[in-house]
Amino acid sequence: MTDSPTFVVVLLHEDRGRDRALQLPPPGSGTPPVRVRVATTFAGAAAWDVYELVDGGEWPEQAVYHHVAIEPSLAAHLS
Repeated sequence: MTDSPTFVVVLLHEDRGRDRALQLPPPGSGTPPVRVRVATTFAGAAAWDVYELVDGGEWPEQAVYHHVAIEPSLAAHLS
């Protein structure tokens, strides 16, 4: 594993206009996270876009994820 303070997360979405790449701090383990959640909005409420790992072959520099779900954000219910 490199000493990089971040790794690139490539997020693929069924709506290709929403594909993007982000830099995130690496997880505490020596493997890419299996699931990544990114803050979003859905129907005007706070939510999470959920992505699952599809290719970790370039780890620890980057990992590729595919969108699998939208989850409501608990934080939206706490305010």
